[in-house]
Amino acid sequence: MNSNLSISKSLPALPPSDSLVTPQLLADQPEIPLLTDRPSPQLPAHSELVALPSQNTLGVRLCDGGCQRYIKVYICVLCDGGFCDDCWPLQFPHKPGKLGPDGLPHERTDSEVVERLRGTLDVSDRTPQEQQELHKSDEDTAWFGIARDEADLPIFQDYGRYAAILAEPQANIRRNRYPQLVSFIGQTGAGKSTLIKILIDKEEKSANARLNGARFPSPITSLANSNLPTSGDVHLYSDPATCGEACPMMYADCEGMEGGENVPQGARFKLKDGVATPSSLLPNASHNTQFRRLIRRRAGNLTRDLAWATNPDSQKREYAVTQLYPRLLYTFSDTVVYVLKNSKSFESAVLGKLLKWASSSIEKSVNQPTLPHLIIVLNATEVVPQEALWDTSQATKEFMRDIAGAVQRDPERGRLLVTWSQRKSRRIENTEELLKCFYSTTTVIRIPAKGRYMLLESQVTKLRDQILRCCQASLETKNQVRMLATAEKLQLYLQSAFDHFSQDLDTPFDFIKEAIKINPLPRDFAGNIVKLAIAIKDHGHFNLGADIPRIFNELSYHVASCIVLDSIRQGLPGTPATLFRNYYSVPCFEALNEFKEHWPCGFNNKSGICALTEPGHASGKGHQSSSGKIIGSGGYQSDFNLENTSSEWNDKLVSNIAEIQRELESKRKRAEKDGPYDDDNEQAMAAEVHSARTKTFFDRIGNVSLFISHLACFSCLRELPEHPLKCGHVLCTPCVEAYGYKPDKSVIKLKCCPLHPSNTMWATPWEINIKPRYAGVRILSLDGGGVRGIVELEVLRAIEEELGGNLHIQAFFDLMVGTSTGGIIALGLGVQHWPLEKCIEKFVTLAKKAFQPQKGINTWGLSYLATLIHKGKYRTQPFEKALQEEFGEKKPLFGGENSVNQFKIKVAVTSTTNVESEPVVLTNYNRPEPSNPQYRFERSDYPEKELCIWETARATSAAPPYFKCFTDPHTNQGYLDGAFYHNNPVWVAFREHQLIWSDISSLHPDILLSIGTGRAESPSPKSVDFQQIDPKTYTEQIWSTVDSSLKHLLNCDKRWAQFSEAMIQTRGSEGTPRKYIRMNVRLSSAVPPLDAIQCLSALQEEVQEILRDNKKATEEIAHRLVASTFF
Repeated sequence: MNSNLSISKSLPALPPSDSLVTPQLLADQPEIPLLTDRPSPQLPAHSELVALPSQNTLGVRLCDGGCQRYIKVYICVLCDGGFCDDCWPLQFPHKPGKLGPDGLPHERTDSEVVERLRGTLDVSDRTPQEQQELHKSDEDTAWFGIARDEADLPIFQDYGRYAAILAEPQANIRRNRYPQLVSFIGQTGAGKSTLIKILIDKEEKSANARLNGARFPSPITSLANSNLPTSGDVHLYSDPATCGEACPMMYADCEGMEGGENVPQGARFKLKDGVATPSSLLPNASHNTQFRRLIRRRAGNLTRDLAWATNPDSQKREYAVTQLYPRLLYTFSDTVVYVLKNSKSFESAVLGKLLKWASSSIEKSVNQPTLPHLIIVLNATEVVPQEALWDTSQATKEFMRDIAGAVQRDPERGRLLVTWSQRKSRRIENTEELLKCFYSTTTVIRIPAKGRYMLLESQVTKLRDQILRCCQASLETKNQVRMLATAEKLQLYLQSAFDHFSQDLDTPFDFIKEAIKINPLPRDFAGNIVKLAIAIKDHGHFNLGADIPRIFNELSYHVASCIVLDSIRQGLPGTPATLFRNYYSVPCFEALNEFKEHWPCGFNNKSGICALTEPGHASGKGHQSSSGKIIGSGGYQSDFNLENTSSEWNDKLVSNIAEIQRELESKRKRAEKDGPYDDDNEQAMAAEVHSARTKTFFDRIGNVSLFISHLACFSCLRELPEHPLKCGHVLCTPCVEAYGYKPDKSVIKLKCCPLHPSNTMWATPWEINIKPRYAGVRILSLDGGGVRGIVELEVLRAIEEELGGNLHIQAFFDLMVGTSTGGIIALGLGVQHWPLEKCIEKFVTLAKKAFQPQKGINTWGLSYLATLIHKGKYRTQPFEKALQEEFGEKKPLFGGENSVNQFKIKVAVTSTTNVESEPVVLTNYNRPEPSNPQYRFERSDYPEKELCIWETARATSAAPPYFKCFTDPHTNQGYLDGAFYHNNPVWVAFREHQLIWSDISSLHPDILLSIGTGRAESPSPKSVDFQQIDPKTYTEQIWSTVDSSLKHLLNCDKRWAQFSEAMIQTRGSEGTPRKYIRMNVRLSSAVPPLDAIQCLSALQEEVQEILRDNKKATEEIAHRLVASTFF
């Protein structure tokens, strides 16, 4: 055998199991995690407002008291000195009864506290130039905001900050994380940014450092005497103490409400919209710090047009700050911290804005799981001797007492008082009661002016502890109503809200609607009943007049038949009636109880009909119409009685089951007259009876073509739907076996769809391929490698030629799994069923169309700029258009009205989610979900949300920095190249065959052929050199990580070695080398880069020559494939 060809059959060591297991999805009822395992340190109570010293070891220096000792000292700010325990009371100003200028004893202050707080509060020595540099460094923390396009129209920009925080590496890998959002709002210049900075700097001292060694970002405090807002847009910061915990807190720093049209200080240091002008595109720009930070801003953002900005007023920045920002922050915040400096101005200048901020938002979300908690911070409060002023509960009581009548002293607030009194059906008499209409709780905390550092430290600790308590309460409420969102799901909620409010500020954002989209019901009998019940509610003939009892009355006819059919199919002992009482009645009750949570409230009045579900009422808003308007007070109302309906539902099921039993018994008796009766006869009769009842049921409830699920077989409500039919319905294997006929042991043919047979009498029966029980499987695994995919195609062509050329190569495989370019090839061969010659032709065409560089990418000095601005080296639109031309624009990967050939071969491609970096597989088949998934299996319940074939190809090949992330337009889920985890997808291929065919999961496949994209002894040249980038920002870290990880992740032969050794260790060496084969052509020169389109022809010719000289390897594989076809 020529040394240029590598064919491997066994090699060494399985990586630790932890490295193969990824975090699992959120369970339906997650255990509530604590916000942090490390509560904030409790400072001692104040005694005459003199804080006790801490026990830290800092502050050791020469005492200023005259003892001449190097010892731990405590700072006296007023005396400007440090004194030890012995010398402190000897100083004249510190003697008993002596008071400072503020009427209080001098404060003993820890030097660490003084140093930290002075560094935050004292900016007197900072120059405007230094301030500018600080704002530049803070650009990466921007979350979302308003910019201007080339036409000077406002646009909404999401800078990707939320995803960036969650993507940072953590010391402890968490299965699921539940982020908590704390929003700081308030007057311009009130000190919001300063407070966040104090909180972050304080916790950073005790928290574990970031894994990259960098400090946690914190806001930039304003220069003294500046009248401009400090922060532009909304910035997002990570809380150091909880960033690695199950519930990380994030601080949102919102642009001040009173900034008007003044451009904030932070925004003044950005080039317009972060878009580089032609004059800035200089060859040496990549070495310029300002230039690089500008590009970082563009690298992760997503721009949305503001459809409602149609007149001069709505196009102002102030309009977005007061109308758009509140809708987003109020909707998603667990806690809102309102900061003001002058408490005396609260009634005149603040209360109206605070109520307007909340009232403009509360009606713009429907089914919000909880109202945010409110903390009012009275910042820079004058230090006075009264200790009670610094107690949180006392401060809250006194403040609420002082403003109790404020809502009655202003006409606008008075109207608000009347409105909410009517909605709540009770008299609201004071400000505190009115605030409760908008916030779960309200707390007041005073923060002293600088000078009393230990008092300031104590009050900041109280603020943080209150934030933690509020977030914990919010988390518990969300969990109780089953709307606790994981990090990834919250990202989907946020992206949906960004889309929603960019288009429409008036229509409410519906949490339940979005939750159903991203959190489909479980794959079980009860969940499948609920799916069908929801479909009846949405699409039934009687949907306008339906109620829960009527829907379940209709359902009882079909569900009873499904229960009888299932009990016979499963061979369960006992009559169906007995089995229902002992087994099926529980999931039937659970289905009714579950469906109840999807039913809207029954309240209505002249103002409208309540659109909230029962969980949606948990926030305490009252009744809310579908337009978002609050139309009344009170909780969820329904004339539905669970106990009565459950009893009626149970009785109906029992009655229908008894009726079916009598019909089956009659058939059985007639059959016994004709000959012996066995279980097969019983199953056939049960299927016959069930078929007739199914047709009657679907004819009665509505247009059956609208009743389609990709997660539930609506024919039996028990099994997983695996087989798409010509009409779009998807049925399980037992149902197609029951209603079809077998011309061959591996083929089932259906003459019609059993859900609506009269409308689907097909001229040519629909053909479904199945694997005979215990038959072996043949698996093809294809590596990723860009243009080097031509190597895999040439290897397959050589094997096909050895097979005689009369049968297409795909006829010899049951499962194909590919990554990136290997995934595209698998889709072409396995889903599209292209002949190999056609596949090669289309691959070459696609490669030439795909790698079209961005403008400036080939200009010296501009490559880095162009890549970052466009989030990819190559243009996305030509690539996507080419994929649509080759694969079709609207052909779904699974389901839909497709050709019969599309599902003959099972095909899976790998990808990676862009937020949690979780590996996923996208498939043209369904299979059961394991209890310990090592990656996510992507499948939507709704046909309209299935990825198209071209979108799947795009998702598996979205390799940064070559192409930007692909975002599914239906779900806002982002996908990156599958190579991050599985550039050689052999592990996925092996695991998928176990999950698809459980009957042979413990056996070796007949053959698993893994094909690589070429290898060479010398390293590959880099098409883009990112190692010269100093990895300090998130964007740079991503691409630096990509570059540094390629050597390991793309070492496909090493992954094969690990897999092969594992097979020998776990399943024995006997026969293993013959069943697991790796073929990777060794090239004569360096392996070309993924995007080396200019090397494609030469590479193809070289591989053809190598294969011609090494026929023994392809002959052996061909013989194995031929042998594996016999069963």
